[in-house]
Amino acid sequence: AENPDLSAIAMDACVPGGKPNTIPLVMRFRKTFGGPMVAISSDYFYRSQLMAAGCSHECEKYDLPKVIRSLLELR
Repeated sequence: AENPDLSAIAMDACVPGGKPNTIPLVMRFRKTFGGPMVAISSDYFYRSQLMAAGCSHECEKYDLPKVIRSLLELR
């Protein structure tokens, strides 16, 4: 909410490490950020956890550039 220039957030499930640890951060961001939040992970279960926490979109890591371009209507 304090940065109106922020258009989208891409959130990896595991930063750093091999277990999902960003769920509390997604929940915190969602309290004040109404824009698109993308859950990124190669693991479907991790992405579904981020979606349940507040992300509005999901993709595997290799699809992130395409998803962000689409959300921001860039070509």
